[in-house]
Amino acid sequence: MFTVDPSRRRAVQMVILTFFVFATTRLSARGESPQDTMTPCERFGTVPAAFVGEVGAPTRHRMKAAPDAAPIEVTALAVTAERPFRGVATNAVVYLYPLDAAMVAPAMDSAPVAGRRYLVYGAFNFGELKDVVMPFAIKPVDEAADDLAFLESSDPTSKTGSITGVLVQGSMSNVEQKRTPLPGVTIRFRSRDTVVEAVSDDNGRYSVFDLPEGLVTIEPVLPDYLFGRSNVEVRAGGCTPQWIVAELNGRIRGRVLHRDGSPMTWMVSLVPANPNGGYGDPRGRLARADHNGDYEFSVVAPGEYLVGVNLNLPPNNGAPVPATYYPGTVRRQEAVTVRVGEGTVHEGIDIRLSDVIRSEKLEVRIQDVVGSTSSVVCLQDITTPPSAPGGTYPSLPRTPTMIDVLEGSRYRLMAHVEHPSGHLESDIVEVTAAPGQPPLILSATLRERAHSPGNPCAALSVSRQ
Repeated sequence: MFTVDPSRRRAVQMVILTFFVFATTRLSARGESPQDTMTPCERFGTVPAAFVGEVGAPTRHRMKAAPDAAPIEVTALAVTAERPFRGVATNAVVYLYPLDAAMVAPAMDSAPVAGRRYLVYGAFNFGELKDVVMPFAIKPVDEAADDLAFLESSDPTSKTGSITGVLVQGSMSNVEQKRTPLPGVTIRFRSRDTVVEAVSDDNGRYSVFDLPEGLVTIEPVLPDYLFGRSNVEVRAGGCTPQWIVAELNGRIRGRVLHRDGSPMTWMVSLVPANPNGGYGDPRGRLARADHNGDYEFSVVAPGEYLVGVNLNLPPNNGAPVPATYYPGTVRRQEAVTVRVGEGTVHEGIDIRLSDVIRSEKLEVRIQDVVGSTSSVVCLQDITTPPSAPGGTYPSLPRTPTMIDVLEGSRYRLMAHVEHPSGHLESDIVEVTAAPGQPPLILSATLRERAHSPGNPCAALSVSRQ
């Protein structure tokens, strides 16, 4: 199909793949689902190219993938745009590319027939170049009455826009889970000083019109056991599709206190008791305890959870305590699980922390490199996998670098030195912080690998993959 060098071919194929994934994601949903009855706005409200035209035969077309790129030649399907709605001009010849996509675009039972008129929806395959379109859907004109009515009702000169969509109950993270339409729900749309309301119909559908251009917050009025909210951008003269997913609003609240009764003001962990149970994020979630030690998790899916501090992270200066489970044990087998039902609320899930881990000073010295312009010490805590992000500590020649660490915690360190000859790095070493630890001396030598821009400590993470 191409008469183009392999590198440019790969670039073009990536562009094609991006549009193809978007198109099939939006349009391929079929079967017993609310998407069976999607409106034209929901399917095509933001598609940038829409026109009616007569399809010609496949032809060779020379085009540029970018304004400053050399022309390439492709086989495309030529269409004369006799009735444009978006993006193209009347009587312009538009080329549908790639050809395979044009032949199997959604809504087509067979390949388009030369000489027949079709409604084409798509996106411009190469940005500002308006003559090459990646088709998202192709329909014979005599089968596109609803779509044509939608396009004819859209006023591109309007100062306001509309939103249409479906309100469903389900899960945002689990797209395989069945979603149920929510009928009879009042939905508020807030845009600057404007507040408009709509009510979902028997199929959970809603529509609202005459919204000012800009960001709109969508707030369904839901019972306490459900939560759903969305933000969407409205374009003047446009129709914006927006699904709203209302999730079960399970909540867990409590306080975190040190042994002396003072509040902890750091992060609290929530993790599934069974990471392979199929609910929640197996990596868990974090919530910050406030100045009183109060914390809350909301929109928690039904299931059993562990609550605590440092459950998936190593101890740190903000929470210098070992992994501690509710109600206050460092032993996983003694942890009390919290069983969340469909929107249930659990209060008083208070966590009493054990004694803090003592802070130590780790002294690091880099052997002097004559002529170096700058140097840093890279540190990564590996006490509890997955390891936490590391720190970067500037270092002066012949001057020790003092780093705050926690007794018993394990760290990986490396020195990085900028030098006229290139990037100098030390070997990566591991240490366990202990009282009275002798200074750690690192020696940097020239390495073949170059670190990524702005990240002199990249080798620490690369070596753990």
